[in-house]
Amino acid sequence: MFRILDTDGGGTLDCGEITALFKENGIHMSPEQVANMFEEAQRNENVASQRKSMLDGVYSRQNPIACAKRPTELNLKM
Repeated sequence: MFRILDTDGGGTLDCGEITALFKENGIHMSPEQVANMFEEAQRNENVASQRKSMLDGVYSRQNPIACAKRPTELNLKM
């Protein structure tokens, strides 16, 4: 299934591939809405990573986990 969705064979699903998937399933989202969804997922991942680091005692104020640039793809490798 993933290989069918990954139309460019890059091993990830980009905004265009996700937008097309939604459209094929009757969910009409603009590329901007999909990009916002990716951005929110990245923020959630960053928060979870920071929490884990803090619990592991790795986080310090001198070396905070930086927020990534706006993501353009999701890495959904299986």
